[in-house]
Amino acid sequence: MHDPAIFISRVEKIFEVHLGSKKIYSFGKFTPDKKIPSMGLAWHLIKVPNDFSGKTLTFHIRTDGSYIGTYGDIELGSINTFLNDIVKDSFNNTIVGVASIFAGIIFFIILISLGYLKPFVGLIIFQISTGIWILTNSNLTQMLLYVPMLMFYSQHIALFTSAIGFFIFAGEIIELKYKIIPKRMTHIHLIYLLSAIIIDIVVYPDTVDTIVPFLILVSANGLILLWFILASARKGNLEARILLSALAIYIALALVDIVNYINKVVLNRGAYQINYAQYGALCLYILFFWIIILRYLNANKQNLAAKEEVLKNQQIALEAVRKEKAAQKQFTHNLILSQESERKRIAGELHDSIGQELLIIKNRALLGLEDICNDDSRRDHLSEISSLSSQAIKEVRQITHNLRPYQLDRVGLTKALQSLIERLQSSSEIKFKMFVDNIDNLFPSESEINIYRIVQEGINNIMKHSEAASAVLMISKEESNVCITVEDNGKGFLQNQTGNVKSENVGFGLSGINERAQILGAVIEINSKPGKGTILKLNLPVKIKNEF
Repeated sequence: MHDPAIFISRVEKIFEVHLGSKKIYSFGKFTPDKKIPSMGLAWHLIKVPNDFSGKTLTFHIRTDGSYIGTYGDIELGSINTFLNDIVKDSFNNTIVGVASIFAGIIFFIILISLGYLKPFVGLIIFQISTGIWILTNSNLTQMLLYVPMLMFYSQHIALFTSAIGFFIFAGEIIELKYKIIPKRMTHIHLIYLLSAIIIDIVVYPDTVDTIVPFLILVSANGLILLWFILASARKGNLEARILLSALAIYIALALVDIVNYINKVVLNRGAYQINYAQYGALCLYILFFWIIILRYLNANKQNLAAKEEVLKNQQIALEAVRKEKAAQKQFTHNLILSQESERKRIAGELHDSIGQELLIIKNRALLGLEDICNDDSRRDHLSEISSLSSQAIKEVRQITHNLRPYQLDRVGLTKALQSLIERLQSSSEIKFKMFVDNIDNLFPSESEINIYRIVQEGINNIMKHSEAASAVLMISKEESNVCITVEDNGKGFLQNQTGNVKSENVGFGLSGINERAQILGAVIEINSKPGKGTILKLNLPVKIKNEF
């Protein structure tokens, strides 16, 4: 490790080193070929004999290019010193290159998960390409992985690709009216990349043959883009301003590095080291990472809010289901009560009217049997039996009619409603008017009975509670619906803001009307004010009666 050695930072062509007349090192093989390929990116640490003092050191280099020589100085020292210097000088660049590639992959995964990849895909390309370029320029990388030609091509492709990614990203965050500029620059550099790859495969150029034109092209485009970036930064939001400012800083530092490269490598005025561009890129990555973290936190916050909203909606839905079940339970309860009330009413009517009359008929018949010798008395008993029987038959028919109006089946819904009004008017002082269109055969039979009961309940409410002098029934037939209106000029009742009834007298009747309207799929509207009468409107969708 302490033996003397010569260190050469870079020679891309075939060469040999002679100390006096003795060859001490060779890189590649001397051949008579006219085309001499590049040997790739490699530094050379050449061990020399201890008796080198006073001898001549000679370099034999073959090239088909326009220049010949080495990059940087040729240094004499110990193997240990040179290896330590390589590690010390290249360690930071190697770490930056690895970190850049690793961070680019991490950002790619995060952006995919957040759904933000498209605006930042150019920056990911730029970041990973820059990391590869930094690694291929690191002497420490060669110590760990000695593949000079792979380093040569990787450096070229990574450098050209990083420019493409940079212009793609700039096109995403620059102001809309300037987007065409970086888009055209992206196309130009993509064409240059493909051309350079073809040239490298076919022509085997010297490094300068493709690098220098690229540096001139990217410098010109960078200066142009810098002006548009500064113009956009004045109007963008905070996030765009941060990224645009970072882009501007990177362009400025990269231009300094390009001038340094041309001065030291192309003009051969000293060894070239990466000094500034990587720090501009690091600044860009840090700001980009900060923005991604903010977006990630914001996305989590939005997801949490969305979950809370979903939970809230679920609770509302559960409450609605609970209320619906309670309403169904109440409806079932009311229905049972209504059925029991109806049964009680029918039982009372049968007991109080028909039952009493049948009992009288029975007693009259017994009396007639006892007075069998008295013709006049027997005649009176038989006459009374006949009269009571007719009354009982009439009451049975009335009870039956209340259970299922026979007119619906015999004469249809229209005449059944007219007959209802005429019958109720005959037993009331209220003057009824009717304007009724023919609505027969428009509804199924199960719907007709509900329509009949709604009108019947509306008229009964008028007769029992309204104290009205007149009332009107209007039924109008339209194309797809039937409108039924029952209106009176009575005392009306009080409604709350939701339209619900506050009167105990009419609440249960209107509740039954509402329930039947829901069964029909109808829209019901009840308007009433104290002293202003009541209007009941029902809009029914027409469902053609099935005759089969």
